[in-house]
Amino acid sequence: MKIVVFLALGMALAGCVCCKGNDPVMGSWEGHLPYDGMAATSMIFSRGDNGEAKVVTLMIGTNNSLGYKPENVAAGIRKCVDVIREKQPKAKVVLMAILPRYGDSEEKVKRRACNDAVNAIIKGYADGENVFWLDMNPKFPPVGGDAYKEVCPDSTHPNEKGYEIWAAELQPYLKKYVGK
Repeated sequence: MKIVVFLALGMALAGCVCCKGNDPVMGSWEGHLPYDGMAATSMIFSRGDNGEAKVVTLMIGTNNSLGYKPENVAAGIRKCVDVIREKQPKAKVVLMAILPRYGDSEEKVKRRACNDAVNAIIKGYADGENVFWLDMNPKFPPVGGDAYKEVCPDSTHPNEKGYEIWAAELQPYLKKYVGK
């Protein structure tokens, strides 16, 4: 059985610029990190068979935030958590709050409201034993200002500065459960 340091699913930390070889959390992840970049909840079910992970991170749902009710998005995330626990029963799952989207368009306002409602539901999926809740949103600048655009320039995906915030918040879980 191949041992995987950690498996990032959904909007993966692994996709950030600062993680390509040298990152603030664990040094080089190359060769140790199967990951899936951005995905909708329905795309997760074929992932997670890449070896035995110690930690699985999951941030997913923003792609479902337009056209679906928050309770339906949350149910999809619940299914993702259940599939991860089934495929990776020894792994600790870090379920992360969906990041907000900035912008004043009707679409962005609806997506942000949906994401907030989904986060309120899914934080209850954490049991403190195998599934842990991580809400990084308070560490990011307030949505709507130029400071948020400096960390999420496309309104959704962090850039290097945003991933540095993400890495700092995720680091305690990785240190505790991976030992690095």
